[in-house]
Amino acid sequence: MEKSFKFIIGFICVLMAITWLRILIAPMEVAERLAMNPEVPFGLNKIRSFIGTYVLCAGVFSFLTLKTQDNKWLLVPLCLFIGSVIGRTSGLVLDGVHQQSVVGIVMEIVLITITMAAYRKLPSN
Repeated sequence: MEKSFKFIIGFICVLMAITWLRILIAPMEVAERLAMNPEVPFGLNKIRSFIGTYVLCAGVFSFLTLKTQDNKWLLVPLCLFIGSVIGRTSGLVLDGVHQQSVVGIVMEIVLITITMAAYRKLPSN
């Protein structure tokens, strides 16, 4: 069971690394998918920095979990994912339901569930 969680956390690391590179290389595509406006001053810069930092932190701290064999590093991506769900949920309440928001919430709830399960099963030091 522990090996399967390590594999899943490794997959999350790779997924986050690919997403981070995509944000850096093609922020216009990311902006379109996230329904963000890159036309405002520093719009692309904000996408690269804020969204890129979120993804990079989730990936780096997931990698640290695998590298150090210590589950405490998973608390960082877990907090990021929970914060995203809280933000998206408040957006649904305040702005109404949009398909992209619902898909995002579902994906982040899946990430929370996997990360929390891995946190419980992987060793801590």
